[in-house]
Amino acid sequence: MEEVVEQNVYGVPYSCLAAEEGLGNLPDEILLSLLLPRQNSLRDEIEEALDIDLLKQEAEHGALDVPHLSNYILNLMTLLCAPVRDEAVRKLESITDPVQLLRGIFHVLGLMKMDMVNYTIQSLRPYLKEHSIQYERAKFQELLNKQPKLPSSTMVLYQGYLNLLLWDLDSKEFPETLLMDKIRLQDMESQLKQLGILASVLLVARSFSGSALFSSTEFVNKLKHITKALMEEFNS
Repeated sequence: MEEVVEQNVYGVPYSCLAAEEGLGNLPDEILLSLLLPRQNSLRDEIEEALDIDLLKQEAEHGALDVPHLSNYILNLMTLLCAPVRDEAVRKLESITDPVQLLRGIFHVLGLMKMDMVNYTIQSLRPYLKEHSIQYERAKFQELLNKQPKLPSSTMVLYQGYLNLLLWDLDSKEFPETLLMDKIRLQDMESQLKQLGILASVLLVARSFSGSALFSSTEFVNKLKHITKALMEEFNS
């Protein structure tokens, strides 16, 4: 029985028209991205077989062999895909509509590309794990070299503990890593506040009493004693 091929009013098979519309998105670049560096001969073969300009000319003249082109792409996918994608490629072979087939090819190729990315990451993981610390350290040092001179780690630590002594517990939660030292730090905070008050009292007393009276050690010690007693009574 003679096969009937559907044609449009110009006598061009619909399969060729559909294929021509999809040629601009032919998956040659995706297929090439799935190749290994050593597969040069296969790369040349794909570039020759999927020559977009030539295929467009064939489609315009109704001479494009769509089944042959589809089978070629599917055979390449079978060759390049991971075993987990074999079933998906086999399902594509049963699709007869060229547009649906092209969509299916792109979908499976997207999955294959993700497989290749995951494989590449897994292959590079030991190398990345081995050299990541040195790389991060070098990049961090490079960043430091571009920045203005930063304070030393000791100064940063001192400033951090000073911030804890001035911590506002009513508005901010105490750092979890220092909860065991909270009581001790709060006691130090109280002492710091008392020292601030004592220094303020001595400064005011000096400005009012004059240098003659304030130069007396007995007077200064007595003033300190009275001030401390008042603060202890206030805190009790």
